Amino acid sequence: SSDLFKFSATSSDGDEVFDAPQTLTVPASGSVSIGYAYSTEFTLAAVQHDTLVAQDHFKAPAVTISSPKNGSVTKSAKVTVTGTASAGSGVAKVTVNGVTATLSGGTYSASVPLTPGTDTIIATLVSSAGDVANASETVAYAKLSVKTKAAKKVGSHSATLTGSINDHGLAVKYYFVYGRKHTKVKTLPASSKTQKVSFKIKGLSASQSYRYKLVAAVGSVRASGKKRKFRTA
Repeated sequence: SSDLFKFSATSSDGDEVFDAPQTLTVPASGSVSIGYAYSTEFTLAAVQHDTLVAQDHFKAPAVTISSPKNGSVTKSAKVTVTGTASAGSGVAKVTVNGVTATLSGGTYSASVPLTPGTDTIIATLVSSAGDVANASETVAYAKLSVKTKAAKKVGSHSATLTGSINDHGLAVKYYFVYGRKHTKVKTLPASSKTQKVSFKIKGLSASQSYRYKLVAAVGSVRASGKKRKFRTA
């Protein structure tokens, strides 16, 4: 049912009195929550500010990151960050890692540069009242530097394939491809330095030429060195 309720309040010194008629719909549960905020400031600027603060009180500022997904891997030096942003007083701005985002109908978008390795993405919302909300996640920028190097200890039926990988601080999986085969996949621990890798292959045919290359991967991002060739004895 709907009824007209009239609320009155008086300040502690008895000087301020106001009435706030309101029509409310009471649900079947028989109760409804009511919240009021009021100001006794007399300047327009002060009242406007307090109004914005009150709006944030009833609908707190909130920001989310929708894309990219937390923990995702990219091979791009930039990533487009999107999400939602809201506040009772209105959204004044959203920044992502310091980059000012474009706002549109409760959503935002920003193109953010990345550094090789694991990056922390922080979206910061500032409401019209000056309140702040944050959201964060991590994204891996896989800038893999992979080099296939000369084969060593080449015999009639075996050889040791070599190469190097710089994963820029990310754990990486790697293997060698030779002919129509590939070696066992191994994991290289995260490091900021170039690391040497090698793998001994057996069962080769004598006096045979083989092409090979080193392949590295972080998640769905793959990179390979140039193909090289060796010939068994």
